[in-house]
Amino acid sequence: MSGARTSIDNMSNNSDDEFPQGSMFLLPRGNTSIGEILPFSGPGSTSSDPNESFELREMVSVANTYFDRGMVDDAEQLLHEAIDAGYTLPDASELLKRIRSIRGATMLVSPLSAGDANASSQRDRQIGEFTRPLPGSETQSTAVRRSIEDAERDLDAGRLQSAHDATLYALALAPQFLPIYVRLSELRLAFGDYEGADALIESLRIVLATIGDDGSWLTQSMRVSLDPDNTDALVQLARSLIAQQGTVQLDPYVPDAIERTLVEQPEVALDLAREYRRLRPSADDARRLHLRSVVAAGDSEQIRTQLQQDVTAESPADLLFLRSSVAYAEGRDAWFQWLERTVVKILNGDQEPKELQRAVEAAGNLLPAPQHALATAIVRLASDNALGAVAVLAPWDGVPGRETSNAQEMLVAACAKAYALRKASAIESIEALANAVGQAVVIDVRPFAETCRLFARPISAEALMHELVEVVRETGQHKLAILHLQALRDRLPEHLEIRTGLADLQVAAGRTSEGVRELRYIAERYEQAGNIERMVEAMRHISAAVPNNAEMKAKLIEGYIQRGVPEDAMCELALLGDLHLKRGRHAEAATAYTRGAEIASTTGSFRRAMDLFDRAVEADPSNVGVRHAAVAHFIMTGAVDKATEQLREIVRIAIVALDPDEAVAALHQIIGLAPAEASAYHKLGEVLTSLGEYAQAERVYRRLAAFTPDDPVLAAKQSALSALAEGP
Repeated sequence: MSGARTSIDNMSNNSDDEFPQGSMFLLPRGNTSIGEILPFSGPGSTSSDPNESFELREMVSVANTYFDRGMVDDAEQLLHEAIDAGYTLPDASELLKRIRSIRGATMLVSPLSAGDANASSQRDRQIGEFTRPLPGSETQSTAVRRSIEDAERDLDAGRLQSAHDATLYALALAPQFLPIYVRLSELRLAFGDYEGADALIESLRIVLATIGDDGSWLTQSMRVSLDPDNTDALVQLARSLIAQQGTVQLDPYVPDAIERTLVEQPEVALDLAREYRRLRPSADDARRLHLRSVVAAGDSEQIRTQLQQDVTAESPADLLFLRSSVAYAEGRDAWFQWLERTVVKILNGDQEPKELQRAVEAAGNLLPAPQHALATAIVRLASDNALGAVAVLAPWDGVPGRETSNAQEMLVAACAKAYALRKASAIESIEALANAVGQAVVIDVRPFAETCRLFARPISAEALMHELVEVVRETGQHKLAILHLQALRDRLPEHLEIRTGLADLQVAAGRTSEGVRELRYIAERYEQAGNIERMVEAMRHISAAVPNNAEMKAKLIEGYIQRGVPEDAMCELALLGDLHLKRGRHAEAATAYTRGAEIASTTGSFRRAMDLFDRAVEADPSNVGVRHAAVAHFIMTGAVDKATEQLREIVRIAIVALDPDEAVAALHQIIGLAPAEASAYHKLGEVLTSLGEYAQAERVYRRLAAFTPDDPVLAAKQSALSALAEGP
């Protein structure tokens, strides 16, 4: 234990002659009395009413006196007794309200003005926390300990007056117990009585100097609270606390001392941070302060070693950011990898903004200025600070010198600006997005662009182009975007992603012919490169661009068929059939549906083929050729009922059209599919008879008689046909 604790113990063993009652209130500035150091106000005045009893008036008067002297509990008890006895004047109820207000306080209010709040944050925090627990209280008598515990409970409840009362009582019981004077001075400071607090601490300092312990932390903590801007006093206190070897509370003084000295006295900060981490080995705050102190001290080798040793992928975002900064020297891949981990942590909400900002500032010592600006922008963008991200990207405006940065960094900078402007100013983001697309299509950058996770969204050329199109749809700035993309196309004519985005915007702006021209060029180039998938995609864009152009659709269909893309050919044929049908061109519609159905049937899409055949028949019901095609499909797929249904319709159409040969052929097919269908035999016999083919008709009826022998009509027809077949 330090000298402070030893002094307390020694004083506890001294006789009353050596330290007479009350002698610890030594007079620091002349003949200052105890009452001046701990001033009590006189009794408060009370209202007088001759109609009230003398005893009740006296009770309220005494309650006012108790309240003025900080004896809140006693004052409250007297007031309740007076009110219960019938005392109705407002002075009692008003005083009771004041007591309840104190009882309900949960936070200590600094007496400083709002303008002084920032300069006195140290003081405010000291007031709010107090020295807890009072060191050495366990060595005191039971009565002293009980009084201190009462004061602690009052502090927890925000009852400062009652805490002050209990502390004074403990002082009366143990005037030699020095930490009580610290508590009293803290309470005085909480009440706004800076002079009283200062007088108490000066008295305590003199006592400690007398016993050879002038550097005790007992007075240093209050000196810091009374003069929060005194860095040397704060550092001295931090060192004293560290020297206590964990027997006292290090926070907030040691961390504050490290923060205060990081810039102006980095070696002091590093020394304190090492000790703080030694005493708090598992605390993130101790680790981050130590690492930031190492960075501030400026030993590059130590910085790299310490960060590599202490920071893992699971560390907080601020430490990951520092780790990414030293990783820059290892290569851009390592730099981006650690930056990505930082972004993930931020997006998951696993970060305190204040700590992250401190890490960003510290990293300025580890990275070249352009790279630090870029990393800062990425962090700000992940933290949803778009305007802040734009503000730091000035070094990357235009085209930075390539001797100091590679194409990947150029792309990341362009995307950071584009996505930041996307949130801050959508119209301004159009040019930035076009520039980012130009960076993303560079052949060496493509793999990186497609896998980069530095942002909350992808940065591939396609993703950026999609983002650009979305912005244009939102803002209606088609003309502006087209101008930027045309300039980009002219600079990079062989990058088809640029042309695709340009074509989409041209079509959306009503410049269909220009857009289709771009798309046809794109399709041809993809076909030449053997990229059928992209070629088909371009053709789909054309189809969407000209949904009512039958001629263009016909060309697309032939292109799909020639290139072996049956699925898209079927889709386009169905759309072409719909288009013809809307225009009243039923035969053309039936042809398109039928062709689509045949392709579907060939590729095994039987259900789709059946649907298209049905639509073809419905479009041109008198077209026998369409029905025969449908019959062939239905027979192939085993749909006999549907096939015979279509054949009956063919027979009906043929008879109406006076085409008996077609009717006979269809009836033979029906009989082949349904040998027991009597109506087909009857109809076939009738048609053959009408053609004069009596012998054939008689044979048809004879076959029918094999499974309908009792049909009298059939026998009559057979007899008549036999006579006709023999002739006159």
